[in-house]
Amino acid sequence: MLIKRMDISGVTGLTSSQLLKYRENWNTFNRIQLFNSNVSTQINNGASGLQYYNYLNFDEKNMFIQGQLLHIQAQPYYSTLWYSVEKN
Repeated sequence: MLIKRMDISGVTGLTSSQLLKYRENWNTFNRIQLFNSNVSTQINNGASGLQYYNYLNFDEKNMFIQGQLLHIQAQPYYSTLWYSVEKN
């Protein structure tokens, strides 16, 4: 279950560039987490030759981590859903 939309209601004082960065991090986490989740499911169903997502660079990995933290902050009661996909 990925939160499709980033909810920042109640957050004040963000500049437009900060908001843009938060959204970019949020979406990066969603994209990579979904990719890895699909790979994991397919491997568990017997598929072979699949690879988990490889970060393009350190910045993208950082964006993933920051997006992950945003998800945890937004819905802490679902925090286990926001763990990185365990690679089998």
